[in-house]
Amino acid sequence: MEQNTPLQISFENLSYAVKVRAKSDQAPKTVVDRLKAVFSKARYEDKVILNDLSGAFRPGRVTVILGPSGSGKTTLLNLLAGHESSGTVSGNIWVNGRQASGASIRQLAGYVHQDDVILPTQTVREAITMSIILRPPPLSLVSPKSPETAVASIHELREPESNPREKDVLPLPATTKDQARHTGAQSKRNDKDAAKAKQQARSSHAIQLFGLEKCQDTNIGDSSAKGVSGGERKRTAIAMENVTQAPILFLDEPTSGLDAHS
Repeated sequence: MEQNTPLQISFENLSYAVKVRAKSDQAPKTVVDRLKAVFSKARYEDKVILNDLSGAFRPGRVTVILGPSGSGKTTLLNLLAGHESSGTVSGNIWVNGRQASGASIRQLAGYVHQDDVILPTQTVREAITMSIILRPPPLSLVSPKSPETAVASIHELREPESNPREKDVLPLPATTKDQARHTGAQSKRNDKDAAKAKQQARSSHAIQLFGLEKCQDTNIGDSSAKGVSGGERKRTAIAMENVTQAPILFLDEPTSGLDAHS
């Protein structure tokens, strides 16, 4: 899948249920009935959260899910983003017409949770840069290796075969070895500097895009230590997912804590 390939998520007959303790038909009246209820095996029943949903999220559009509190909006996002591990799921989810699992969707999509989880001791720039360094690029941005390249990579990992004439080859002079070692170290250093500069450029672009210039060197903070405002914290969380360049981005209540200007 190429980098610029538009992705469409569609789902059909999607249902989700969890196990909850069954309510007794009749409350225990006597002490004996209460003891039996405590020591007896608990009965569980299915509680349906989502029931037979179908829909599609088309590429290049912002799709908004509206509904009252407790209607299952977050649960639906968790299922589509592959972040729901408990409960019973039925139905089908497709990405561009191909059936997808939760693990495959997690490699394609970014997800901004309703509750922002950011280290309070980090600054805004540090949090965004950490997301760039630690998060691998999405699956659509990684070009699969051709069979020939894969075979070549396998041969590179193998131990080199011993050359019967290796003993006859004269060793390199010490100066040549030192030059080769110095050249290799310099090349690695240059690659490291170039990668670091690219990371800083991506971080600066995200800070400018989300209007975080004034607070880029401010700690995130928490309830015990003052830090950025709620709107700046939310924008930082969105920026941390945006820098991964994921072709799909899920946002759970992205406007919570934002003012009219944001």
